[in-house]
Amino acid sequence: METKRVESEPCPQCGAGMPVHQDHVVWCRACDWNVAPELFVFGLDRTAQRRAEVAGQRAEEIYRELVRTGDFGRRSRWTAARIAAYALSCGVVGASVALAGGAVALLVTGWWNPLSLSLGLVLLFFSAVLRPWVPPLHPELPTLDRSAAPRLFALLDKVAREVGTRGVDLVVLEPGFNAYVTSRRPRQRVLCVGLTLWETLTPQQRVALLGHELGHFTNGDTRHGMVVGNALGTLAWWRHWLDPGRWRGGRLRYWFGHGVLRWPWYAADGLLRLIDRLSLRDATRAEFLADELAARTASSEAAYGLAERLLHADRAVEALDELLVDGLLDWRRKPWREAARAALDLPDHERERLLRVSQLKWHYEDDTHPPTHLRLALAEQRAYDEARVACTRQQAEAIDRELTHAISAVAARGPLHMRRR
Repeated sequence: METKRVESEPCPQCGAGMPVHQDHVVWCRACDWNVAPELFVFGLDRTAQRRAEVAGQRAEEIYRELVRTGDFGRRSRWTAARIAAYALSCGVVGASVALAGGAVALLVTGWWNPLSLSLGLVLLFFSAVLRPWVPPLHPELPTLDRSAAPRLFALLDKVAREVGTRGVDLVVLEPGFNAYVTSRRPRQRVLCVGLTLWETLTPQQRVALLGHELGHFTNGDTRHGMVVGNALGTLAWWRHWLDPGRWRGGRLRYWFGHGVLRWPWYAADGLLRLIDRLSLRDATRAEFLADELAARTASSEAAYGLAERLLHADRAVEALDELLVDGLLDWRRKPWREAARAALDLPDHERERLLRVSQLKWHYEDDTHPPTHLRLALAEQRAYDEARVACTRQQAEAIDRELTHAISAVAARGPLHMRRR
């Protein structure tokens, strides 16, 4: 919403008029004077430069290809990197099975031999610790099923049918400014929704969010699937438990950690980095495809609004954190929603400036997402004026009433920091 204009002054560089908004940077739309004063003082840091060189180059190639061909399709392509990621991920599961099988073989065939018995017990221990790991659901966060939120799941089912997949089995609510899906078991899909993000979205933008997340199942995104996704989690678990730094406090523990576990730790860390790198290009394309499905489902306008909300996520999170830390925000639903929306209520001139700054900084959510300005540009390229799944304000309010108890459960945990995952 456009705020009241205080005054207008000429640009010192080109002379064009510049609108002046209270508490916002004064900059020139015509020549970009003062569009990013922090870059003028500090320059572009190495992180942003690296993004432009690596992630930005990869994302721009995919973006140009999609714009040129217009072929978004329904699923990511089977490339050599994707096949290698699947093969290595299957090897991670196979390693756990091989450890367990070797342990059982030694215990059965060599139970009379102390050396075989000892080695079998050690392998059995490691096969239990290094088993394929599925991260547990947070016990203190509310988990909803169909009986607890029938209207929300009805909307999820409609969106799932539109994007060409089945719905989720559980919805987990957390306080962050994010959303993601995961497959915990072959027939269990979980959607995690950050309430800070959910509360700042319009009803149709919420449909776009659901379309984007469920679209990851439709387009075959490897990092959200059972095989590669769980392999990445398992390797992260292995790296955690095999870390030699955990084994301190005595010569024997030090010898065991640095003499026995060091090389397995290097192997787990290297394999994790390799699978992560092999799946990154596929993940970038999958995010573009998920954005496309969100636009088809909820309209291009809603998809654009969702992507723009994510662009300003850090601003909202920092504002809420400051209010919570200072004790100025009561953790009740209405003030929380109003504070989050107020942090994102920017004048059009400031929103345009932040978009241009994001192009300079190559802003993106994380390494798996394309730069935000490319996602916005792609949303503008696609003309989906009609929403295939509509959510009225009355429907959104009914869903909000379903979530009231769950939101209270999140609030019962006390003042929480909103930092994004």
